Amino acid sequence: MVQRRIAISAGSYNQGGIGTALLTLATGVLAAGHRVDLLATATLDRPLPDGATQVHLGRNTRQGIPAMARYFRARRPDVG
Repeated sequence: MVQRRIAISAGSYNQGGIGTALLTLATGVLAAGHRVDLLATATLDRPLPDGATQVHLGRNTRQGIPAMARYFRARRPDVG
């Protein structure tokens, strides 16, 4: 199996069902042997899944969009 870099993006993973679902997805992707980058404008206030990398994109969407573009150019994830 080829190891892939997967980028998962959300404004925040801290509250609500979407954040929980995305962290559960990240845990499953990691368990399948892939690398996961969690992109967000908010700092993660809950435990990061083992093996995941947090990418902080700035304090808000205005900062986050250019930061996300820089991330994709630099890291070139296989899935994002």
